[in-house]
Amino acid sequence: MSNKVLLSSKDLSIGYGNKEILKDLKLEIKSGDVICLMGPNGSGKSTLLKTFVGLLKPLKGEVKILGRILKDLDHKELSKLVSVVLTERGNINGLTVEDIVRLGRFPHTNMWGKLEEKDRRIIKECIELLNLESLKSELASELSDGQLQKVFIARALAQDAPLIILDEPTTFLDISNKMELMAILDRISKARNKALLFSSHDWELALEMCPKVWLIDSTNSVISGTPEEFLYTGVIQKLFMHERFYLNNNNGRFCELKERTQKLKFKCDNSVVTEWVDHALSKIGYKIESEADLSVVFYENKFKVEGGAEFQSLSDLLDYLKLR
Repeated sequence: MSNKVLLSSKDLSIGYGNKEILKDLKLEIKSGDVICLMGPNGSGKSTLLKTFVGLLKPLKGEVKILGRILKDLDHKELSKLVSVVLTERGNINGLTVEDIVRLGRFPHTNMWGKLEEKDRRIIKECIELLNLESLKSELASELSDGQLQKVFIARALAQDAPLIILDEPTTFLDISNKMELMAILDRISKARNKALLFSSHDWELALEMCPKVWLIDSTNSVISGTPEEFLYTGVIQKLFMHERFYLNNNNGRFCELKERTQKLKFKCDNSVVTEWVDHALSKIGYKIESEADLSVVFYENKFKVEGGAEFQSLSDLLDYLKLR
């Protein structure tokens, strides 16, 4: 597989009007890359993506796509090289799901926009890939936000460009659809040697699924590395530091600092149950200790307070403890 440079920037500064948001960016995307762009709210993630696809002009420096200066590419040339899904929605009134996915093939059609057999095959594959077969004849305007997001991503895949740029693609998706989408995009990147750049606020998703992260730091620049590297060097903790939260170095999750002044003894042979019960107890100020006046036994999926009541669920136990 080739490791071709698809996008590069040199001495790039971006922003709106005369307001500089990010500066001195020297970035590179190669075929096969899967990169998550992260940073605090308002740090310039969407501005950078819009600059990369020609919707915003750089304040300084240049962007190149496959070695050609971005500003020298016309719309059709650029559409063959980069497919994009931004957060803004165009006018989709009267369009079905299949109509929207078809739009992805227009950069490859003739002046009359006629679809060939290859185009129809690619459209069908992309609809199936995103599990949209049952919705293909539905009006896009009647879909949920999550369904519509998958439709626009299917359109971007149908475009069949070597570089795919997505602005917060998982925002409207539930947990299973979020993980499924990222797995699909990762498979496409590997199988077809395409590059994927997407922005996200979901640190846990980046940690689980992304080999590379571009992180917008406090100096208004972008640093590149693995999410694991940002964890063990303390970069991510410093950037998102907050007096009420901390980063758990064991699992990479941000957790709330809780005052846990109440203690109970918990008897259970299952370490997984014990760990998650302790997590639930932390929300109401309790912690599990080996020595405590209050003792709870877990057996047959029930909770028994020694010398007291029995509860069918953890939720019922928490309600009881909150009233003590």
